[in-house]
Amino acid sequence: AAEIDLERSKRWPNPTIGIGYRDYEYTDQDTWDFSVGFQIPIFNRNQGNLRRARESLAREESIAFAERNRIETRRQTAVSAYTTHSKRVVTFRESIMPKMQRALDIAQDTYSIGDIAILEVLDAYRSFSEARLSYLKELLDAHLAAIELERFGTRGLEAIPTEPAR
Repeated sequence: AAEIDLERSKRWPNPTIGIGYRDYEYTDQDTWDFSVGFQIPIFNRNQGNLRRARESLAREESIAFAERNRIETRRQTAVSAYTTHSKRVVTFRESIMPKMQRALDIAQDTYSIGDIAILEVLDAYRSFSEARLSYLKELLDAHLAAIELERFGTRGLEAIPTEPAR
């Protein structure tokens, strides 16, 4: 906008003021000349530079608008990711992991009685370990989304449980 104002001010030329002194040796006269002048812009009113400045301003505004949209899209994506991963963490912590732990405990107790083979206990332990790994991945993703949200200054979302499920 300042560039447009500058180009607009250049539409009118600056006046020129001149002063001169002449000494004629042959006639022994001294003369002083004073002049005031300025150019009259009939055809060139600096319209080309004004148009260029307006187009530059419009281009910069569209770039700023696109950048704001890109940032808002990233923020909304981070909010969505945070919400999704936080819900999954809670589901793992409150529902899936206790059930997997109970299944593993039952398999170990049943094996100690002699009702099942060791392969079934190992299978239950593998299932528990895979569930725990999935839980930890969701917890990591939730924390990464929370970090992304902090970059945007978004606060006030529900806290992520930090205690890993056992």
